[in-house]
Amino acid sequence: MTPPIRPASPEDAATIARIHVESWHETYTGLIPNAFLDQLDVARSTAFWTKQIAAPGASRILIAGEVAFANAGPMRDDGLRAAGCLHELYALYILKSGQRRGLGTALFTTALEGLDGDTGLWVLEDNHAARRFYTAIGAARIPGADKDVPFGEATRTELAYRWASSHQES
Repeated sequence: MTPPIRPASPEDAATIARIHVESWHETYTGLIPNAFLDQLDVARSTAFWTKQIAAPGASRILIAGEVAFANAGPMRDDGLRAAGCLHELYALYILKSGQRRGLGTALFTTALEGLDGDTGLWVLEDNHAARRFYTAIGAARIPGADKDVPFGEATRTELAYRWASSHQES
């Protein structure tokens, strides 16, 4: 059964932080350095998400039970903005225990609901599962908009994707 999706409240910050840190370990082990993953901290992440949830109108943060969350809002990345995106999906994380139940698609579409204009997002090049997911739901790669991102001492490439507003329901 898929947990209901709802707007996050300040009381959800610790749960979102736990999902964030655990999903990074589940997803990125072997893709980015372990030293980077080992420095992720639920308490520090809780403080971050508490501020994000409290910021008025800054972004839409959704939570689905104890297994998933999404965060979307105004474009904050110059590379995606230059590609014509007006909005950005900042995060969509689902613990492995919540995957393959339609939750990712539901979170994605709910996070973008009512946004007018294309939405951009970044995906780690080596995260093939996420790339397949976004492509399957209609996002397209933005050619030439890749960027290198530091993860501690290492650098990895993130690929830019666009979700066209024609896919979004108004």
